Amino acid sequence: MPAELWGSTLTTREVRGVPVRLYSPRPGSLGRVVAAASSGPGADAVFLVQGSRAVSRRELGHAAASFAARLAGEGVEAGDHVLLLAGNSPAWVGTFFGIVAAGAVPVLGNGWWTEHEVAHALEVTDAVVAAV
Repeated sequence: MPAELWGSTLTTREVRGVPVRLYSPRPGSLGRVVAAASSGPGADAVFLVQGSRAVSRRELGHAAASFAARLAGEGVEAGDHVLLLAGNSPAWVGTFFGIVAAGAVPVLGNGWWTEHEVAHALEVTDAVVAAV
């Protein structure tokens, strides 16, 4: 990822009483990390693998941007909750990053839930849509 995103200086900061080493400056949001990860040196290298499927950071970035645009087209706005129901896969990661890129809040669910469980999750999390 570009040095200007993460910075090149390591600092130590205490988080909940534990010293943690952090790059300074740091990105202000996961959405910014996702956007930056899909370009620059190494963006075409394999990032995720599932069976014979290999996905680069660039491909993942395109999938995330495409899903973010789809969410916006459906009226999802920044801060809205989006219920993510899917199994572990590169598509899950692209969908998760797409939700983040849209400025929405991912709410993680279980792709095996019944219709009743999904309806309950939508209600209690105030999710505006479920992504499968």
